[in-house]
Amino acid sequence: PVLRRSSMPADILEHLERENLFLVPLDDKGEWFRYHRLFGDFLRRRLRSTQPAIVPELYLRASRWYERQGMLDESIEYALAGKDATRATKLLDEHAEAYVFDAQVSKLIRLASRLPEEEWCKFPRLCIYYAWALQFEYRFEAAESALVCAEAHLDSTMPTTRSPAAPFSASQIAHHVRAVRVYIAVFRGEADRAIELARAALKALPEGAVDESRVVCGAVTLGLGIGHFHLGQTEAAYQALQSALPLNQRDGNRYAALSCIYYLVRIDRLHGALDQALANGRQGLSWIEQWSRTGGRRGPLARVS
Repeated sequence: PVLRRSSMPADILEHLERENLFLVPLDDKGEWFRYHRLFGDFLRRRLRSTQPAIVPELYLRASRWYERQGMLDESIEYALAGKDATRATKLLDEHAEAYVFDAQVSKLIRLASRLPEEEWCKFPRLCIYYAWALQFEYRFEAAESALVCAEAHLDSTMPTTRSPAAPFSASQIAHHVRAVRVYIAVFRGEADRAIELARAALKALPEGAVDESRVVCGAVTLGLGIGHFHLGQTEAAYQALQSALPLNQRDGNRYAALSCIYYLVRIDRLHGALDQALANGRQGLSWIEQWSRTGGRRGPLARVS
């Protein structure tokens, strides 16, 4: 349990601090504390033996408190401990995109794997980002299963206004499913198939793609470039990568943008364009520094000059 100074009578807290009893400080300001682990375990065992009926509700109250503090991981963990898989799944669904864009795919996989499949399959957006995470970890069969769950919503999900808590529309589901399959083919070494899938995915995108479609466009165009690169088609690869770079820059898809730079540098070196390779490499390093300053949060990137 986590305690805040304002949540306890001052005289009790001061006595516990002075006598070094039960509490462990969590910050240098003396604002946050937790019970000593042994004492916390003792209290939990006593609660379960004396008032077991209220335990699930206490876990859910803790989950809601952690959510208000912006501590998502803990909120999901307590929802699961309180046997409320639906609440845990909704929380993960609302933040799944952030996990992927902030390179926390392992955490997303860990949390999603603890949910009952019949729960997370109800949320097409979570299915999509779970599939993205799984393919980054080379778990292709599991990623394909998540895509199949997402596709089951195509007949029932209607277009909706985009908001952080809104479900994906049918078109968004379809665009993301195509994009993930491009990368599964890329990582499996099926370059010809990756190019075929990427061209079909790009053709299916609307003209002047915006918002989610634009994000998919940048990712798919990168996949197209990687496919050409692995076939030794460096001219076609360079063209695709140069098209993908500004799309991913604009949408703050930092890892896709950096992947564009990585392959552009490799092609520049192959062609002896060392000055251009050096310029692109320096741009990539400046982005890494920029992400470090912003705490890794997603945001637009400085343009390549």
